Amino acid sequence: MRYCLLIPIVIGLLLINSPTSNAQSDTFTSNYIAVFGAAKDVVSRDAEGRLNMIYSISGLFSEEEVAELKRLFSAYDIFETFSITPTDIPGTFVVVEKTKVGVSVSAHRKLFVISGIDYVEIDGKRMKSENFTIEGFEQQ
Repeated sequence: MRYCLLIPIVIGLLLINSPTSNAQSDTFTSNYIAVFGAAKDVVSRDAEGRLNMIYSISGLFSEEEVAELKRLFSAYDIFETFSITPTDIPGTFVVVEKTKVGVSVSAHRKLFVISGIDYVEIDGKRMKSENFTIEGFEQQ
């Protein structure tokens, strides 16, 4: 009887870890880095409470990676507008975004984690994306 209760759990774990699982396609395995410059220049809130951010993401080397990142950003549904455009540096893209009203930095942290952005760098100081907070900008 106890084994019967474990069967659905085991099947679920096998499906999550299978190469064709949709659960895995919602996250990246690459080590992308979001790089922010001087905080006051790249992160602000407007009068309506929308968060405006400008930063670069490095480590994107294929069109498929860029397309998947754009898909995840769009599906996460926190932006009024966003763009991801290439720079002159191979593998580096500039992100310009304006969130919907009231979206917090913690929502970005979650998006970074599911998107495979493992690190955030603010004015040359690197941190794991799980630790990304607005305090990182306030300390600058």
